[in-house]
Amino acid sequence: MCRNKTGVAGPVVDDRGVGGDAAGDDGDVHVAVDDLRKQWKLIELHRRKSARPQSEQAARGVEDADAHDRGDVGHETDVRAEVLRVFDVRQVLRAQPDEEVDKLQRLAAQQRELERQLEAFKLRLATAQTQDYFSQVREVAGVRVLALCLDNFDRKALRSFVDTAKDRLGSGVVVVGSIEDDKAVLVAGVTRDLTQRLSAGILLGQVAALMGGKGGGRPDMAQGGGPDAAKLPEAIARVPEFVAALAQAKE
Repeated sequence: MCRNKTGVAGPVVDDRGVGGDAAGDDGDVHVAVDDLRKQWKLIELHRRKSARPQSEQAARGVEDADAHDRGDVGHETDVRAEVLRVFDVRQVLRAQPDEEVDKLQRLAAQQRELERQLEAFKLRLATAQTQDYFSQVREVAGVRVLALCLDNFDRKALRSFVDTAKDRLGSGVVVVGSIEDDKAVLVAGVTRDLTQRLSAGILLGQVAALMGGKGGGRPDMAQGGGPDAAKLPEAIARVPEFVAALAQAKE
């Protein structure tokens, strides 16, 4: 690069024009303009430094030039990274320029609809499966108890299952558990005619404690869980025992 009399890098000018071949493409023109702007900034920086006292100029000159160069390089790096990110998004979406936002909005809407359909399916499945499990109802201390481990049920599906099971039982206690995100989740329900003798919140707290967790809620509905998911089957198996103890304590 040529240098001017001040010692500061100056623009290269030859018989082809500024920055190279003037007949080049738009990219070459933009590069040339950017180079001129940067070189003009350096000239202005040198002019300002020349106006300072010599001691200040000597102390700060190198630092200012280095900071300016670092700023330009950092800005160019940020812009380049942003352009690459936009290009990657466009490739993933298979979108043309200016179509990215529309495609993302459509994808988000489709995802919300699929999630809604999945939740509706889980609720229907929970309702349909309730009848299949009624053969496992036990009676302890005069109370009908249904306690189950259910696979692939999230907390919302468990609540739906408990509500449906309570309606079909008419009178009784329902406690169900599943594993979600490697943790045990529990939901318990007690029909209203039994809430004077049994509390779903107290019962669920006892069950969750077996897995190192906790739970609570209203007398007729409670939820909780614990980190030790491996103990879920054992905890569910002890539900009739807890129900019997709580019911007898109220007699």
